[in-house]
Amino acid sequence: MVDLVRTAAAQMAGQQTMAPLPKPEAPLLRETTSPFAINWMGAAVGRSYDVERAASPTGPWTVVGRDISDGVNEWNPETMVLFRDDYRQLQLGHTYYYRVTAKNESGRSAPSNVISVQHSEENQPPVVTLEPALTTTQDQGVELMASWQDDGLPSREVKVGWQHAGDGQVHFCHADRVQTRAWFTAPGTYALTFTADDGLLKSSKTVTVTVGEAAGKAPADFCRYHGEVYGVAEGRLTVMKSDKDALTVGEDGFLGPFANEGDKVSWQVQAPWSGQFLLNVTFNGKWGGKQNSFVVNGGAPQAVAFPQTDEQGQQLRIPVTLNAGTNQIDFGRFAGDWGYMFIKSIEVVAE
Repeated sequence: MVDLVRTAAAQMAGQQTMAPLPKPEAPLLRETTSPFAINWMGAAVGRSYDVERAASPTGPWTVVGRDISDGVNEWNPETMVLFRDDYRQLQLGHTYYYRVTAKNESGRSAPSNVISVQHSEENQPPVVTLEPALTTTQDQGVELMASWQDDGLPSREVKVGWQHAGDGQVHFCHADRVQTRAWFTAPGTYALTFTADDGLLKSSKTVTVTVGEAAGKAPADFCRYHGEVYGVAEGRLTVMKSDKDALTVGEDGFLGPFANEGDKVSWQVQAPWSGQFLLNVTFNGKWGGKQNSFVVNGGAPQAVAFPQTDEQGQQLRIPVTLNAGTNQIDFGRFAGDWGYMFIKSIEVVAE
């Protein structure tokens, strides 16, 4: 993009080629208390930056980060980091020195100022939270949900996974996700372990699942589900009296505009099990981006910010929690909503 702008400026000035950029001036390295939060004030014509580290203020210097871009429109050094050093390459309690150079096609700047920082952040294992016990029946399977927190060391990447150390009668839909479903080929008691691994340290917790005999027909697939598509014709309308913008179905099949508080459409939808699902919503934001809400089984309104669309509309996926069997889903204008949205259909899915 920068090259396009410079080329256009040269052509407007009657020049065939761009004048070369000057070499960048030295960037300004910010003070820091952590080798995992290195930030700097960039040079005006710097295209990329190299970060160097040394064990003394005079070197020798080793490049530990190459070709780093600082091209972020909004930058907050309190919460954002341009460079994180490699935890595995540092020794706890040692002091390290850093400097930065800017580069472009004309050359390299002089080094920045030098800062020092003592490495005092000892890696801690992730902290895992998990319910200790769950109960289900063989035809229902079970919804598994863990959570974890980590200190961001040695990196921000944490691998997670579920496992069962016993026989092969436990099946996970997505064993590498925090939230998943499991199903069982026989009744019994099962120990399911969730592990969070930061690359150096790991933590695990186990939930005991008691599985009773099937109380009904098991679904054909415990992991994937695509329900019926419910159009506005299958819904029950609640229309508030108004002289303006009354709720109606247009020739395009979209119901709207939900301009009056209390306007809503209600569907009775089916779910094969209790747990988390996605709601495929076909909507139309032809009057601009607006906010309307869904209500599931009489719960609190779940506000959704819908983007502007063309006349054809588009689909949006909304996470919902449903019960096994019949559920009521309302869509409309509730307290705090803006209204003026159009909806065509919903579909319950799990993947």
